Amino acid sequence: FCVLLVAKICVVLFTDYTWDTLVEKGRILFGDNNCFYLAATIAAGLKFKGEKFEEFHDLNDTSFSLCKRVRHARLKSGNPAWWEQQINNSSNPGFTLFIFFSLATAKTILYLLPILQNKVENLPKKSFITLKNLLKKRGFVSSFNSVQSKSIIDKIQGSSISDAVKFIISLRLNDLDQQKFIYDQLLNVSETIPEIVEIRLEYLINQYLNSTGDMSILSQIQQLYAHVKTYNSDVYRYEEFRKNQMKIPYDVAKIIMTEPKSYPRLLTSMAEQSCFLFANTKLEPVGEIAKTEKWFDSKQKKLSGICPNSS
Repeated sequence: FCVLLVAKICVVLFTDYTWDTLVEKGRILFGDNNCFYLAATIAAGLKFKGEKFEEFHDLNDTSFSLCKRVRHARLKSGNPAWWEQQINNSSNPGFTLFIFFSLATAKTILYLLPILQNKVENLPKKSFITLKNLLKKRGFVSSFNSVQSKSIIDKIQGSSISDAVKFIISLRLNDLDQQKFIYDQLLNVSETIPEIVEIRLEYLINQYLNSTGDMSILSQIQQLYAHVKTYNSDVYRYEEFRKNQMKIPYDVAKIIMTEPKSYPRLLTSMAEQSCFLFANTKLEPVGEIAKTEKWFDSKQKKLSGICPNSS
């Protein structure tokens, strides 16, 4: 919350160097921390009056303005040689890698993959998790465009690049591309990247909603869901389901409802709705049933005997 709040303040209050003043005051009070790293990467994307901040060329020199160093780094986003020097000379690799993966172009990332592999793999577990979580917060404002996404996916899919690096890079993809990439490429769940299971599940659910009669996808969903501790997309998805009136075939719905806890709530809700709609089609008005089964014929005859026609 703190990270996003400061980032938003930097953007909303931006006038001349307001963002720089805010971050530098914060650094004086609290020292360098992830909150200010994130704020600096977002502020680096704001437009300036032609300033390049050449004097802030050393990204890792903490004696200079953080935001101006990161702004200069953004202007070097397509310069692999500059980034290689910054990464290799960094005494704080978690910080440098965060700035790099936030700002570098797809071509620069691909060019430096061997170095990145080594640096990411050597991060302590806690530092990797921090890097991953920061990039997840940053991703919504720095996604690759479709051409960049295709080039980077084509290059690293099926490669020997570690799952850790693949996952970090995937955070720059849009949601649908990331889901498919992780489903295709990241098969092993690790302690540091438990999100893989949920992202793979999300991909399968998207596929299933486009083909609700596909039992093979449904079976995969059931298997993956057994390993998910929490699944947070159900509420949003249920509203989407109600809005678009998506339906599951009755025969499939019966299978889901035999083990409703084995599937995401979205699918059980859809299955329940299908069963309800099917049951409604089998309802017959009471009056029609009475006529068919002649409920009142004998009573009518008795009444006719008691009250004969006076004519």
